[in-house]
Amino acid sequence: GSLDLDGLATALATVDGKVVTVDTVVDAIKAKTDNLPAAPAAVGSQMDLVNAPNATAIAALQSGLAKWLDVQGEFSGLSIEIGQLPTAGDVAAEVDSVLTLAHGAGEWRTATGFSTHSAADVWSVETRTITGAVTLANGPHGGPGATLVLSDYSDFQGEGAGLTAEQVWTYATRTVVLADAAHGGEAATITLSDYSGFQGEASSLTAEAIWNHATRTLTSELATAAALAVVDTVVDAIKARTDTLTAGQVLAVSPVADTGEITLTAGDDYDAAAGTALTLTIAGYAGPNLEGATATLRICEEAAYNAGGAEADLEAMATSAAMDGADAVFTFELTAAQTAALATAPPDALLNHVYQLEVATAAGKVATVSTGSVTVVGRIG
Repeated sequence: GSLDLDGLATALATVDGKVVTVDTVVDAIKAKTDNLPAAPAAVGSQMDLVNAPNATAIAALQSGLAKWLDVQGEFSGLSIEIGQLPTAGDVAAEVDSVLTLAHGAGEWRTATGFSTHSAADVWSVETRTITGAVTLANGPHGGPGATLVLSDYSDFQGEGAGLTAEQVWTYATRTVVLADAAHGGEAATITLSDYSGFQGEASSLTAEAIWNHATRTLTSELATAAALAVVDTVVDAIKARTDTLTAGQVLAVSPVADTGEITLTAGDDYDAAAGTALTLTIAGYAGPNLEGATATLRICEEAAYNAGGAEADLEAMATSAAMDGADAVFTFELTAAQTAALATAPPDALLNHVYQLEVATAAGKVATVSTGSVTVVGRIG
């Protein structure tokens, strides 16, 4: 039967109270016997309590006898209540019954006795932690010793649970460590961070889809020695130009505008070594082949040009004529004497000259490939 723990506690409290009562009565008897003489009357002698009893003594004896009888009655009832206490076997049976109801039948010390949950029940719990790495001993996903780390992925249900590659790789954070050389070198690490479209090996994901993703980081070396050599050459060329600059602030203005109009200062030199040469670019050039050809720049006053039959006031041969992709680039150097001979504006109006660019091929064919306006301004001082 079941153990009445509340009844047991009440019975023990009653026993404790009665023991206290016995202790009190014994103390009272001792207090009386302490008054007896150390050497009582000789055997056979009559005692005062028999021949002439003292009233106080009689009262004390009667009181002590009454208390003793009362103690006997208390112990009589106590013996009955103590007999109702459960045995050790009863206690053991009750404990076994309670544990059986709590965790099911079987030995409660074993895992089977504690729970009947299957592996699927355990992995379906929303939060669970794997302490230690899951190691793949072989296979196509990294080779011997590869480590797969799945961090806080609430949908993970264990092997064979029906989880797809897409569900695993759409999780926000995951790290794949590849230990074989075929996937990046010994102990190389590939980290895919927050790429929701990745679906794992042999998926329909293409290389284009990966590179079209908004954010990606390559931590491996990409520059080749040849590419670095090209960069080095370009930087050296830039340095050669900047080395000619003075320490002060320099403002360089090209004499040729984007519209093709030329502005010259009378008396100035236009020299390639000084970086002031006249450079004319013809976009989408469709003129004669420049290989072996010569180019000539001629400048005359606008009024004479408009009147017809004008002679050139300045003529210069190109120092270089070459193609740059689809564009033709012509470079001319002018001396201070040549520019000083040109009329200036003022007093003339702006665009007071006209220029023509003529190309003569190696076969002797001549073509004017560009015509434009020139303004020659005077020098101050």
